[in-house]
Amino acid sequence: DPMGKQNFGALEIDAAATAGGEKVGSVTVDGLGLGPVHLMKVDVEGMERDVLMGARGTILEHKPAIYVENDRDEKSPALIQAIEEMGYVAYWHLPALYSAQNPAGNAENLFPGIVSINMICWHKDNVPEFAKKIASHRVLGPDDRWTRFIGAPV
Repeated sequence: DPMGKQNFGALEIDAAATAGGEKVGSVTVDGLGLGPVHLMKVDVEGMERDVLMGARGTILEHKPAIYVENDRDEKSPALIQAIEEMGYVAYWHLPALYSAQNPAGNAENLFPGIVSINMICWHKDNVPEFAKKIASHRVLGPDDRWTRFIGAPV
């Protein structure tokens, strides 16, 4: 309900949520015919795997670093599997939603203990040297979950 109070930025597009809605066109990343791609950021509220599948040709050709949200527990295994099948190594990135050094200078943390759940992924042929320093955050396969870091410094 567009008149109701909710986080419109976190809505997932699915058949149940869009029943009676307006149809709009879409295009795949591969359909854009891009030149060299060095970095892809994917944050599409549960449709990350779909976007990666629509960018598969671009990803396999250019082997960009991929920064992808992975905060839907039920969709995480398929997302991780898709990344691994394209020859990528993934690492959990869990930045806090609050920083004491925020540009507004707000001292009050309205988001205590809340992190954004993401993965930074590099093709196995392009993993940077500094990744050794974050080896403890490597995604351990499709069944791995970010929750193993709860209570640990991230």
